Amino acid sequence: MDGKARKTGERIPIGGTFNFRDLGGYPAAGGRTVKRGLVFRSDDLSTLTPEGLDALNRFGIRSIVDFRDVDEWEYAPDRRPASIANVHEFPVRVGNLIELLEFNGRDAGLLLRNANKSFARDFNAEYTAFFKVLADADAAPLLFHCSAGKDRAGFGAAMFLSSLGVDRETVIGDYLPSGGNIRPKYIAEIEGNPILAPLLYSSRDYLESAFEVIDREFGGIEPYLAGRLGVDLEKMRRIYLD
Repeated sequence: MDGKARKTGERIPIGGTFNFRDLGGYPAAGGRTVKRGLVFRSDDLSTLTPEGLDALNRFGIRSIVDFRDVDEWEYAPDRRPASIANVHEFPVRVGNLIELLEFNGRDAGLLLRNANKSFARDFNAEYTAFFKVLADADAAPLLFHCSAGKDRAGFGAAMFLSSLGVDRETVIGDYLPSGGNIRPKYIAEIEGNPILAPLLYSSRDYLESAFEVIDREFGGIEPYLAGRLGVDLEKMRRIYLD
């Protein structure tokens, strides 16, 4: 966008966002590469600046997928660039994180491991709907997000990249930067309520917990994607791989 060559997975500075990234550039199935400029992940868009809106317009973003629940939509409604043609809301609600954190003795690790297991087991309808949007080539360029862009969007990113044959270590590597990226977004809340700080971690064992469920209960990533989420893997690769 600004002429700077960026590393794969590097945060793109879009005004008013903290975790906006292009999912292109990763090596994928058959020696191919995920196309750049078609699928983006982000935190919410409620604080997009005028410059940020202009930037998303220049990217030509046509579709937004929002994994937040209705309370989050109402509290922090997205600002949307003029380029948007379609908005899809697929709420993934895993409970009140603060209450759960207190109940679990402030074990954020357990909480987020269990949340990722729940993404794999309990929200198949929402992620199936996500892939139906992805399978429409006319929906791209597409941006998907939750509030922080770390866990619900992180699972979505992991499934998207996995559907293209990106290896698991690379998929986990895409997840890891989110914690550091979003820390400035929540610094005031953390200073006022330090119990929140562990929720910003993006430890590999959180996402690995989802993969453990997928491997043990569904027979591996491709059977899970094709059988449980109804993903046409060949079609996804035709659309999104160079």
